[in-house]
Amino acid sequence: MSQIRSVLATPLGVILSFVGVCEAIGGATLSTSSWVAQNGTVQIILAAFMAVFPLTVACGFFAVIWFRPTHLLTQPNFASAAEGVMYIEALKGSAKRAIELETEMVATAEQMKAMSAHTKIAFDGMVDLQTQLNEQAKALDFSQRSSGLAKAVAMSAL
Repeated sequence: MSQIRSVLATPLGVILSFVGVCEAIGGATLSTSSWVAQNGTVQIILAAFMAVFPLTVACGFFAVIWFRPTHLLTQPNFASAAEGVMYIEALKGSAKRAIELETEMVATAEQMKAMSAHTKIAFDGMVDLQTQLNEQAKALDFSQRSSGLAKAVAMSAL
């Protein structure tokens, strides 16, 4: 019995109790009321409410868990109030550290992007130099062949 009370004392237990009571009352109303059974529009509205209401409460609960997890902590979760305060401060500290890490990662990504641009420029310059070197090598090879041919012609003329 004390275990049930401790579960119901938590925020999740309160939400569970509220939704459970609403669903039980709605189900009993839908199944036993002759007026609701005769009037189909009311029955459809009530059935739609019973389907949407728990989903809305669940979405709200998960939003609280995501954005404000410390609001769901209760005293029974900790041995002392000081321990709870230390836990909340640790949560806030880890969030600050996560933000700092994210900022560092964005800065590193920007640096890598800049380095990538510089690398592309350097690579393009290297390709241009290689093309110029190949052209100069071809020109040198052609001039050596031309001078060798000229020497051969000159020697044959002698």
